[in-house]
Amino acid sequence: MTIKYLKRFSIFFLISILVSSNVLANEQMITLSPPESLPLLFFNDGEKAIKVDQFLGQYILINFWATWCVPCVTEMPALNNLAKKLRKKGLTVITVSQDITGPSVVEPFLEPMMLKNILVWYDNKNKSFRQLGLRGLPTTILVNPKGLVIAKLEGAAEWNEGLLLEQIERIIGDN
Repeated sequence: MTIKYLKRFSIFFLISILVSSNVLANEQMITLSPPESLPLLFFNDGEKAIKVDQFLGQYILINFWATWCVPCVTEMPALNNLAKKLRKKGLTVITVSQDITGPSVVEPFLEPMMLKNILVWYDNKNKSFRQLGLRGLPTTILVNPKGLVIAKLEGAAEWNEGLLLEQIERIIGDN
């Protein structure tokens, strides 16, 4: 490659990053009207089976992701910050790995990120992902205290700032 092409590529790459980060900051969840019932979902916390309905009575943000999904991994720190900001307002953030290998790969992968405010669960054989009719990663759903899916976002987002944070705070505050 010549220097001329390298410069063009570098400029294009920088513009792409700036545009995509601005888009992420202005992203909002799609609100579902009417809300959808959350099916009976089973996950694994690395040791035992867990039913998501143990969190009924509070808001739950469930993020489906995988270690091989770059946008998924990129948004993890923002999800962690969101969980920290809104924990006292009644929001629990659960990340559900779609990695077939489970904790043996995911736990060492996440360790350097020091994500202390989110729960990391595993979706055995991607069953819950399919039950919810989700299409791609990352996908995030917001569940209200009654167990209804009230909002959804397909794709990565900047969860701890901008319009998306305002939207989630407004939804939680309306309860």
